[in-house]
Order: sequence, then C-alpha cells, then structure tokens
Amino acid sequence: MEGYKNVCYLIHFDKPIGGSKAQHYIGFTTDLEKRVASHRATTGSGLTGRANFLGISWKVVRVWRDADTNSEKALKRFGGVNLCPICSKYRRRSSLVEVNTERSENEMVY
Repeated sequence: MEGYKNVCYLIHFDKPIGGSKAQHYIGFTTDLEKRVASHRATTGSGLTGRANFLGISWKVVRVWRDADTNSEKALKRFGGVNLCPICSKYRRRSSLVEVNTERSENEMVY
C-alpha cells in the first residue's frame, strides 16, 4: 500500500448502524492498509466492529493524503455525509483519492 501513509479516510456503511443511525466513519492513520485490516478484524473502531457483527458491509470511499489529526478533526466537523461520494450533494474531487478496499480471499485490494 505504498503512498498511503499519514492519511485521513472515510468509511461508508451500506446501512445505518443501530440506534445511532451512523453511516460514516472518519479516521486518521499512518498506515491505511493495516488500519483497514484492523477494522475488518473487528479490532479497529467500535463502529466498524458493530457493523461487522451485524453483517453490514462497508468500504473506504475517500482518502486524504498528507493528513494529520488536525485534518481528521476538521473533516469530522464538516461531517461524513457531506464528504461521502455516495451520500453527498457536494461531490468534490479535489485532493481526494478513491480506494477500493473490497478484500479478496486473503488480501486487501487497493
């Protein structure tokens, strides 16, 4: 996963999760491949673990490179639904990289 270090990423869930109605997760990582693997293994955030438990599929739909935790906070303030290419009316593409995180049998495909 060369080139995906120090990134913020947006996860879109195919259905809202439980009573919270959450359908997006924004996070920061220094290694996207490892972080997505931890989300898939239910050792990541509580939200992706809950989605995995409920059988709700999800994927990384946006990635912002050269990010930091301040970037993550700013993106969270703006809101996942506003940044999501699936849900948003604002479908901006500048400085964004789309990543396919559907996994094959034993590996992530980017």
